[in-house]
Amino acid sequence: MSKSSITDFNQLVGEVVTFIGLKGVMKVKPNSNNPALFLDIKNVLLKLPNLKEENENNVQATVKDISVVKNSLQIQLNEYNSRTEVENFRNAQIFTLKSQLKELGNNQWWVKDLIGLEVYTTDDKLIGTVCDAPGEHGEFLEIKKANSQNGETTIVSFVKELFPVVDMQAKRIEVVDLPGLFE
Repeated sequence: MSKSSITDFNQLVGEVVTFIGLKGVMKVKPNSNNPALFLDIKNVLLKLPNLKEENENNVQATVKDISVVKNSLQIQLNEYNSRTEVENFRNAQIFTLKSQLKELGNNQWWVKDLIGLEVYTTDDKLIGTVCDAPGEHGEFLEIKKANSQNGETTIVSFVKELFPVVDMQAKRIEVVDLPGLFE
């Protein structure tokens, strides 16, 4: 495998939660509500928990087999052939190269790509900028209010009924301005 730079691995696949069988298959809790998006990945970086140095013990590997079973990923790596060899990966975060992911469909986006987008009402009034997307899969948007002197934010449930437009090209989100929502 040609080694990519650690910084190239910037798309979180998920976290290793347990192991299946004796051949080194890892059960991974995916970082997406659509784990099938990860089925084409070939190269991964495992970031082990509790590292003293940022890049210490990061492990690059290639994917031997990957599948989706009951909304979890099962991943086996070429470099590790037994459960004993992968057991130290428990709670490790697995990252991949964004270029290896399947293409997103219409009205789909990666949660981290929402951060930094400006939020306007459907009447074109600037509300603020998305500064975080809390929740397991970004079920909420934290919006830093425009013209706020102290960095005041508000958290709003990220549902289609409230946010009818997410325009990634224009880097803009539109929200229905319900009375009291942003006051």
